Amino acid sequence: MELLMARGVEPEKALETASRLAAGLVRPVLEKIDPYDLGAFSLDNRLAVTYCKEISRPEDKAKKTQRKAAYQSIVEYYPSHEFSIDLAEAESLGIKVSEPPFELDELFDQLRPKLAGITTYVGLVPQAEGQPS
Repeated sequence: MELLMARGVEPEKALETASRLAAGLVRPVLEKIDPYDLGAFSLDNRLAVTYCKEISRPEDKAKKTQRKAAYQSIVEYYPSHEFSIDLAEAESLGIKVSEPPFELDELFDQLRPKLAGITTYVGLVPQAEGQPS
């Protein structure tokens, strides 16, 4: 600040010039970003963080399995919700995990043929092949 004042440059003028220069440098990048997409990404990110925070901090004190989960890492370091991690990685994030019981595997084996025609999901609603989107 003293350097600017010694050279006769008013702080307001320096700030205005710096702001215009910075805006000019980022304008080409910002013009390529659709404001809707930016807002949607921001909303998705907030929802994901809130969701992960809630499941890792359950109100029921008996459910202490996820209390130390690194929920911020779950949102920030993985490319999508569908990104699969193994049991060891889940444990490294503080999520208590275990192999499913054999009976649950059998139930999924019975369910798998019924789900064979489903190719995409729209939100939580499955969309079967050939149905309009």
